[in-house]
Amino acid sequence: MDAHIILPPAPPRSRPTAQPSLDHPLRPFLSLPPGATRILILSNIRRHFPLDQLNITAGDFLLHLNHAIHAPETLPLPGTHHALIIRHNTKTGPYLHWFSAPTLDGFAQILPIHDPTILPLCSWFKQYRALTKKSPTTGFIAANICRELYPRIPLLLVGFDPAHNHGTPRWNGHDWAAEANWYHTRHFHLLPPF
Repeated sequence: MDAHIILPPAPPRSRPTAQPSLDHPLRPFLSLPPGATRILILSNIRRHFPLDQLNITAGDFLLHLNHAIHAPETLPLPGTHHALIIRHNTKTGPYLHWFSAPTLDGFAQILPIHDPTILPLCSWFKQYRALTKKSPTTGFIAANICRELYPRIPLLLVGFDPAHNHGTPRWNGHDWAAEANWYHTRHFHLLPPF
């Protein structure tokens, strides 16, 4: 498979037509605001996103990952909603000084992902573990949680390049090829890295 395949554009915006069931175990973890029309998950690739190409408008829900590199340019956009996922493997919670967001102001939700607690609640996780024993990336977790909870709301992965290892050379804990294949076979909508 060509790992650089870019999937078709995201479907047209529409009003949400389904909400997660009240007893879904992940429902308390992520709640979309009323009227949210689209979910954008922003990668942490250190590149400028041309916001005009993303056409971010009121009603968009932007989910930032860990370092929240693109928060300064997107938080001020009127009518948008923002949440921050912070990944950690400690029982006491994340060490916020690890992350480069200058402030936590402006995020409507701060979502700590503690892998041993959150991942077993995800319906897709056993299937992922059958493919690879590596750790899923934070963006991969966010994408699959959003699709699981809100399957009818358009989801766009912005700046993702799952075929390329963006981690530190010391870290080989992710399976980039498996994630790229997962996005491709399950028809996730990616914008190419800018």
